[in-house]
Amino acid sequence: FNGNTLYPASASESLISMAGSFDIDSTNISALTNAVVAGAKVTQVTTTDYNLFSVGDVVKITCSDLIPDLHDANRKLGQYAVINSITTNTLVLDSEIYEESLYINDLRIGRLNSSSYAVRNFKVSNPNNVKPGNLVGMLSARDCVFDNVTSTSALSVFIQPTNIYKYNAINCGYANSADDASSAEYGYGINDRSCYKGTVDNFKGSGGRHAVTNNARLNPSAGSNLETGRTYGLTVNAGISVGSKTSSWDTHPG
Repeated sequence: FNGNTLYPASASESLISMAGSFDIDSTNISALTNAVVAGAKVTQVTTTDYNLFSVGDVVKITCSDLIPDLHDANRKLGQYAVINSITTNTLVLDSEIYEESLYINDLRIGRLNSSSYAVRNFKVSNPNNVKPGNLVGMLSARDCVFDNVTSTSALSVFIQPTNIYKYNAINCGYANSADDASSAEYGYGINDRSCYKGTVDNFKGSGGRHAVTNNARLNPSAGSNLETGRTYGLTVNAGISVGSKTSSWDTHPG
């Protein structure tokens, strides 16, 4: 965007919204088993659809069982992984599925397509106090980038990666965000929802509620049964935040 300033025009739409998808969605899973293979902790997925997948595929394992101990109910389990090897009826993942024993009902596996997005070098100004749910959002994609994206008045959520397999937010920041939950103005700088191994580097925040936070996506808002699960592996490096109404660097159970 060459350093330009963008202005939200409608409360019903994000300023920037990008979405990938899953090109396989299979419910033919008979077992999900954690194991140790060659000294590594992995999960084995038993499925008659094993021949639809390839080594290196990014997959999401989900179910209809709810995340335990969550402060806000109605959020389902789910986690990304990569297929390391395939044998007859079995997919071996590159890591173990946490809480594997809780995945009981309506097991499914989806393959994430190759969609990858990057947004770079722009500012957001909101002089008319437009209140979209988030200003910059990405959904169900992989290896995404938010680079040098800043806001001087994000009233609610500024950057919202949802169900992303690996992203990097670098040199981003926000200021003058509101914190009024009664008006759905949450003042989040980055709200990571159900992502896997996101990284936030050199984020700068002023005001608002949380500079960086995370949560599992609420089930009623999920457009797909594969858009669920806790946030896993979020890393925040070298951030600065001043004047947050509550903790700047926040985590929720989901």
